[in-house]
Parts: sequence; structure tokens; C-alpha cells
Amino acid sequence: MARLAQRSIYRQDPLMGWLLTGGAVNVILGGMAEQTVLVLLGLVTVGLGLSLRWLYLYSRHSLSNPASTPSNFSIPSDASTVKSYKL
Repeated sequence: MARLAQRSIYRQDPLMGWLLTGGAVNVILGGMAEQTVLVLLGLVTVGLGLSLRWLYLYSRHSLSNPASTPSNFSIPSDASTVKSYKL
């Protein structure tokens, strides 16, 4: 598990890493060239990447910890008596 935490976003989720990097580059280039549309496109792309990452982590966490799974099973009290049937 510790090794997984050391991996970069690119290696864990290539699509989300691409969205975050591409959006950040758009924000930087748009800011330097004073292109408002490019900055907004970059911000939307980064927001989309972060929201997908959050949804992915949230869904993975909820699937690994289902709340409805019982922790203990009990045997009914009448199951302890053995009934024999003659053929």
C-alpha cells in the first residue's frame, strides 16, 4: 500500500493525469499570452480532472467498504438438533 501512495498521478490514472497537466499548461500559456478563453478552458479542464479523480476515489472507497455487509453470522437455534429420516 505504501508503494501505491508513492506512484504519480500519471501512473495511477493516466486520463486524469493528462487532464490535470493539459489544463495546467492551458492556464499558464493563457495567462502569459493574456488569452482569457485559454485560461478558462484550462480551468475547466483542471476542474474536470479533479472532479473525475474525486469521483473515482469516492466510488472505489465506497465499493471496498460496503456498509450492508454483516460481520457476524448466527445459526438458528433449531439448527442444532439433527433430524434423521428413515428411507
